Amino acid sequence: SDLNGWMTPGQAKDICENDEKCGGFTYKGTTLMNRECEIYFFHILVNLETDVDSWKWIFYKPNRTYIRFPGIFENEDDIENRKFVNSNIDGITPEEKCEMDQECVAIVNT
Repeated sequence: SDLNGWMTPGQAKDICENDEKCGGFTYKGTTLMNRECEIYFFHILVNLETDVDSWKWIFYKPNRTYIRFPGIFENEDDIENRKFVNSNIDGITPEEKCEMDQECVAIVNT
């Protein structure tokens, strides 16, 4: 990611919370939020290691259950597989609907 680099975890947290595409970040070091570390941002947390070698790595996930990629999924080739949700009719938000659907990978705002 272009965001990766040396900064404090506090700075990284602010960047991640304000970037809709940020799924979190990781760094090797301490839980002190004001000490500079080399930060690695990610979009999606795929694998969480729990073995002894990974104990030195700290990770942070933003306070949301989804991320946004504006304009990324606008390919018309796969339009027949899209499900359209209207919260006025269904009474549920697209985000809530996606959380309940194990096959949901994206929400496209139009």
